[in-house]
Amino acid sequence: MPKRPLYSAASKVKSVRGVLSKDGDAPRDVVASINQRFRAPPLLCLGATAALCAFVGTFLVTFIQFFRVTGSELLNLHPYPSGLGYWPETVSESVNLRNSPAGKIFFTGCLVAAIAFTLSWYPLALRNVYTGPELTCFGYLYSTTFRQFMPPLGLLMLIGVTTYPQSIAKATAGAQVCVLLHLTGAGMMFVGYMFSEFKCLELCGFRHHNAEEYGYKFLSIEGVERHLRNGTILSMGFCFGIFCLCQGLLSLPASAAPCCADTWILAGEWINRTSPNGVVFPVQMQVAHVNNTATGGHLAIKMASYFSEVFAGLFLIASHFVVYYFCEERHVEYGMTVLEMVYDDQDEEDPDGDDL
Repeated sequence: MPKRPLYSAASKVKSVRGVLSKDGDAPRDVVASINQRFRAPPLLCLGATAALCAFVGTFLVTFIQFFRVTGSELLNLHPYPSGLGYWPETVSESVNLRNSPAGKIFFTGCLVAAIAFTLSWYPLALRNVYTGPELTCFGYLYSTTFRQFMPPLGLLMLIGVTTYPQSIAKATAGAQVCVLLHLTGAGMMFVGYMFSEFKCLELCGFRHHNAEEYGYKFLSIEGVERHLRNGTILSMGFCFGIFCLCQGLLSLPASAAPCCADTWILAGEWINRTSPNGVVFPVQMQVAHVNNTATGGHLAIKMASYFSEVFAGLFLIASHFVVYYFCEERHVEYGMTVLEMVYDDQDEEDPDGDDL
């Protein structure tokens, strides 16, 4: 079967005959494909929505479990000696069990968010975040490229390399490596995004030096958009700073830390169990399990650490929503355009007798 001739620009009007613009006079514009600039806004909104569902859903599960699970069936403790449920130090710790309800919600939502952010290419498509020739990483990388890849990769590291409670991490071989990789991912996501917004908005001493040198002029972020973006990114930075401070306090030696920390029975240790008929027998623990939950000042610091990370994540997500809401690309009615035909619209028949 001979190849059909490819569609050419010369037959553009012919290929869309009968398809008129709103005024009914001329054919609508014909394009080879919908521009990436117009595909970026919905993907950005989808990613931010998925991340929001992940953080809110995880928090709700953690909150419910704190009040409903106040003992241990495995250790036959009803309730724990403290009388309280277990509260995690970080969001990541609350989802370290991938098959738990919180783990499933967080992993799925954040995975969708990372994929959507990456596919959107919004730093290179939306004018209110595009910084052109501005460089970072000692002049070896465009700021837009840094923003495109650094936060999503950090998010993938967060959900892929789970962390552990500090008591377990200190006593488990290899766990410290996981914690280090996990914290690296958190830094890539939070600090990387904060750095990108500071560069875009020229906050905290950041300037568009290369743009001035080469005579480029970018969109000036002003008015309500600037106030909202300044507020969300500075609030995110503040919350992340509180989170880092709390993590430092929780890392203090037991002699210097406030009372009273969680106590754990580590994997490999032996405990005594009582059968239903009253017989006591030893059992070796297969996984680490909390023996008593934190109270007092230690619990307050753990809650401050957790909530500061949650709010840092929510402000980061809010920043993405603000960028989406104020980007001019989302107002383009790209549906009014017609996709370019692949083959020439000729009045001839193929071997099967159908019109081409």
